[in-house]
Amino acid sequence: MTKVYYRILILFYTVHSRFNFLVERNVGLQKIRLPNQGNCKRMLDTITKNCHHVTELALQDAIDEDRLLLDDDTFRRFAERFPMLRMLDLTWCCHITDKSLEYIARNCSELRYLHIRECPMITDEGIRSIAKRCHFLDDLHLERQTLVNNDCCYAIRDHLHYMTSLGLIDTCVTDLGIDVITTSAENLRALRIGENCFRPQNIKGVCLNSIAQKCNRLEKLHVFSIKMDDTNLVPLCQNLAELRELHLGACGRVSRTGIQELTEKCGKLTELRLYGCPSFRDCHLDIMASKMPELRRLEIFGCNKITEDGASKFGEKRPDCFLNV
Repeated sequence: MTKVYYRILILFYTVHSRFNFLVERNVGLQKIRLPNQGNCKRMLDTITKNCHHVTELALQDAIDEDRLLLDDDTFRRFAERFPMLRMLDLTWCCHITDKSLEYIARNCSELRYLHIRECPMITDEGIRSIAKRCHFLDDLHLERQTLVNNDCCYAIRDHLHYMTSLGLIDTCVTDLGIDVITTSAENLRALRIGENCFRPQNIKGVCLNSIAQKCNRLEKLHVFSIKMDDTNLVPLCQNLAELRELHLGACGRVSRTGIQELTEKCGKLTELRLYGCPSFRDCHLDIMASKMPELRRLEIFGCNKITEDGASKFGEKRPDCFLNV
């Protein structure tokens, strides 16, 4: 009978004995995604013991004091076993510290992708370790990391010259930290910054002028929580000619002038999402229909000046563009 071997494993739920069975019979697994049902520590130990060439790992640990949770020693064994790791995505790993990232940095210098969400013991020190050793990292996303602040931004600036995508959401990085990073961001293509959940807001918008001046190759820009106005928006529109995707939060201070500049200068956009934009009217929809030929998704929230007739006319002119108002 012919045996079938898999290289990709995505689990939503499995008991540990069944997981052992899968891994022991598919030691060539390379891309693995683990759920927060089950025991990620035991699963990762099984992977480390049996697999030969894991290059991608994504996992969500359980927030449960009654379970064996992922710890630094588990990551040390994993990092030493798989030096060719390229992608690492960690969520809710509440018991790992900067030591885990130090093990990854020391052993997995080929790392290209690192996303960390709600791992509360990770600090600037761990991010600095990654930046100093994983020079080819091109996608870094940190979310709800309250112990990450401006200190790591200098290491990101000095060492991650190949970085094309950066996300800093609900961290303690301020405008100053963003300014530091943008001084060496010539390769940056995607940037996501701001606060969705936490207060106070650490990024207030001063950094937007620096982004406009120094990140000219940006194709995706998501800015949350910052109170946008024309002085912030107009420079972005005038300097970021390559933008394809733009999400802006808190647009209550943006006037008709800012919206007009957006429609005139950002003709390459394929996706536009605006939050809290009371100045947006039917006439702007009409301009976008004609001057943004590549637009495929338009979402405008918190605006009561768009009428059903205006939305209907936009749909008639641009049936190729999804509209959500």
